Amino acid sequence: MYNDSVVFSSTTVEEQEKLLKEIEAIKVKYNIISYPTPQEIVKLEINQLDKSIKGDEFLKRSQNIQFILSELMNNDKYASFRHKVLNAKGKNNGNNKDEKHIVKNILRKYVVGVIVLISNS
Repeated sequence: MYNDSVVFSSTTVEEQEKLLKEIEAIKVKYNIISYPTPQEIVKLEINQLDKSIKGDEFLKRSQNIQFILSELMNNDKYASFRHKVLNAKGKNNGNNKDEKHIVKNILRKYVVGVIVLISNS
């Protein structure tokens, strides 16, 4: 449990004070009372799917999402689609091709967004 104590290795007193002030500013900014905080700090779009479905339906949808992501990531016939999504949704104009984790996160966000859109209509 977090108890406002910080372990410093080889920092000066000034650096320690600066770090403590930064930590305090972060706690105030995000309204953190304890660490780890039990409340949601930042709303994530990926969690929208969790709230709209329950139980077995959630399991089926998450398995389907994993299958779709696997196909989009590994099947060359989806390369042009993957590139279009990365160009539209990515911040580096689709230049993230070598960073698989970034590509997967962008594609996951896109797929979940489509599923939420479909389920809300």
